[in-house]
Amino acid sequence: MSKQMGIRFHPTDTELINYLKRFFKGELCLNKQSPIQFADIYGDQPPWEIFEANSCKEKFRYFITPLRKRKMKDKRFCRTCAKGTWKGQTAEDLIRRNGMGPVVGFKRNFRFETSVCGQNKT
Repeated sequence: MSKQMGIRFHPTDTELINYLKRFFKGELCLNKQSPIQFADIYGDQPPWEIFEANSCKEKFRYFITPLRKRKMKDKRFCRTCAKGTWKGQTAEDLIRRNGMGPVVGFKRNFRFETSVCGQNKT
């Protein structure tokens, strides 16, 4: 999974699920050359600082990040970070093996909105 000159990383949703499985099994090690990076996008840094640190000219970037629940018994997650909030833009889309097979995961799109004096601004 190392970056090579002239090769782009554009995996299908099913391929991304397989990368996640390998990562959680300990079979996949993420490093600076990996097309998927580990970053705490819900931490103390705003996203533009994280993206700048992992600079590349790709339109899409892939991160594995820890989630934080709002409360221990809550099913919802806290999606705030240093200067704003990640807002869900879509409902969960099913990811199926080979397009029509069993469900192997879910996909959602998020947009970052900055907070200025209690108001959200994109």
